[in-house]
Amino acid sequence: RAITTLATIIPGSIRSIQTCLQEILDTHRSIGFISQWLNLAGKSADELNESEIPKQLVLGEVDEIFQGRHPCLTVVDGRTFAILQLSPQKSRDADTWGVCFLELQERGIQFADVALDGARGISSGIKQAGLTIPLRPDLFHLLRESSRLICRLESSAYKAIEQYERVQRAESESNASHKRRGPHLKVHNSLTESKAKEQQAIERYDLFVWLQREIRQSLEPYDSDYNLTSVQQVKETFDTAIA
Repeated sequence: RAITTLATIIPGSIRSIQTCLQEILDTHRSIGFISQWLNLAGKSADELNESEIPKQLVLGEVDEIFQGRHPCLTVVDGRTFAILQLSPQKSRDADTWGVCFLELQERGIQFADVALDGARGISSGIKQAGLTIPLRPDLFHLLRESSRLICRLESSAYKAIEQYERVQRAESESNASHKRRGPHLKVHNSLTESKAKEQQAIERYDLFVWLQREIRQSLEPYDSDYNLTSVQQVKETFDTAIA
């Protein structure tokens, strides 16, 4: 029991567990004994996980995480946070994912929907497994895309500011009593139009930054006053943000 507990809280290797057993419990166990025990504990955990079937439809959250260069196919129930699948595989193609979803269905797991990123292997595997369920984009990638959009909006705002300053210089030159040598600045908008576009671009950027911050805050388990966030509050925030 001590070996199993230490394996979940101590980063590192089996040798680290051996050292902790000696220093904390004054107990010596060989590297082979610890390794054999962890293998037995892993098999018991696998059997227990296989027997645990969610009673409700699963809100699937699917992704590919990597151990070194090897993909681990991961399926989590967004309702209970139960890990339904976490298996190292040689490939993450459609066939491998299709077999994964078929095995989950054989265990009696039924999906309400699946949230996934743009990995083609996952979506193709779902089709090969015969799952006709809604596919939803995962929130992490949506937020990442929104960060890219913020960069574009910021760039547009700076361009609008530069354009307004250019129009200001062009108007100052045209109204100056002494004309400078060389070609005059050419602009296509009036000072009023350029100012309006500048204000619009800045406001759009500021508002979108505020909107993204509100969305991210609503995803935190606690609000800004350190109160536990309710699911209903998060839903209302998202509905408002979408509107």
